[in-house]
Amino acid sequence: MDIGASWSGHERNNGFINLTDGSFVDASGVLGIDFEDDGRAVVSADWDGDGDLDLWLRNRTGPQLRLMRNDAAEGRSWLSLELVGTRCNRDAVGARVKIQSGWDELIRTVRCGDGYLARSSKRLHFGLGDAKNINGLEVTWPGGETQSFRALSVNGRYRIVQGEDAPVRITTEPSSLPSGALPDPGDLGSVAIPLRTPLPLPPSLKQRLWSDGEPRGWTAVNLWSRTCPPCAAELAEWSDHKADLKDASLEVSGLGMDGEDPAAAAWFKEACAGSFASVAADDAARDMVEALVLNVRRLQAELPLPTTMLVDHKGNLQSLYVGKTTARELIEGRARMAQSPPHRRSMRGGRWFFAMPRDWSALAKELERRGHDKDGAFYRRLR
Repeated sequence: MDIGASWSGHERNNGFINLTDGSFVDASGVLGIDFEDDGRAVVSADWDGDGDLDLWLRNRTGPQLRLMRNDAAEGRSWLSLELVGTRCNRDAVGARVKIQSGWDELIRTVRCGDGYLARSSKRLHFGLGDAKNINGLEVTWPGGETQSFRALSVNGRYRIVQGEDAPVRITTEPSSLPSGALPDPGDLGSVAIPLRTPLPLPPSLKQRLWSDGEPRGWTAVNLWSRTCPPCAAELAEWSDHKADLKDASLEVSGLGMDGEDPAAAAWFKEACAGSFASVAADDAARDMVEALVLNVRRLQAELPLPTTMLVDHKGNLQSLYVGKTTARELIEGRARMAQSPPHRRSMRGGRWFFAMPRDWSALAKELERRGHDKDGAFYRRLR
């Protein structure tokens, strides 16, 4: 059904604990992995070399990569094996290892892939609990050949080469992964999102931005707030390059998210040294901007500031810049958008050879949900 809803449904990640009696218990919250991310892949590996498995989570949306470091309590035993084939495939894919430790018998198999677009570490990891020794280890290589070994110590990494008499212990030092401080928001760059299908601005928003309802040329519509430090730095940099912007036939128009606030208007004038003009966004304009950005980013999140909409001379949104953007980036972006057919654009290099239909009905529905029926009807007519 074409309703513009998310197929993912904001589903949280799940993690289960094996109770060893054929049942599992949902421990997602306790494990700390129940993120409401648009998850795509998960892999396990002893990334920091401390003897327990850590998790890498890969998402379609940001954060695109998470490392979940496992800091298990000390005193638990483990064993890690790296298998090398000589008469079978070198990676030993398909080899099965069975170990006996105390009263437990554990089996692991070397696999080539174990998830969607992902593969965990090829090393076989065994969690041994309170075991103090390994009573026996048997490797069944692809093809049926078997080898048995004894006298392996717990809490160690071993390399087993097919046909050799004994495993070789691998000595490694655990690596340190200190947490880093978040970067200063003022130092973050922008993310440019070129639209393969340009998006016409709603009539009410165009009327708010331009007195006659139409832009005079290509325009960088800057969304700002005086509570946003990167906004001030961005406007100051643009002011320093106002001549370059003019030479590129690119105007700058501010849209203040603080509403009708004289102090905010004075702040904008000071930030850009009087180089650009700005209008205040009323509730309707804020609603429309939020709906447009949501339609482009496909992400239910608070409107980030600063954000800049690169609009062409016909009032079509051609590119969206999220974050602090330089004048040079705007100038280069305006040149690219003017010269490249929309369906040839790509954020990741290369080019597309077919047009991408925009979800007009979802945008219309979102505007209607916010009470802007006339602008919603405008988009329904574009279907």
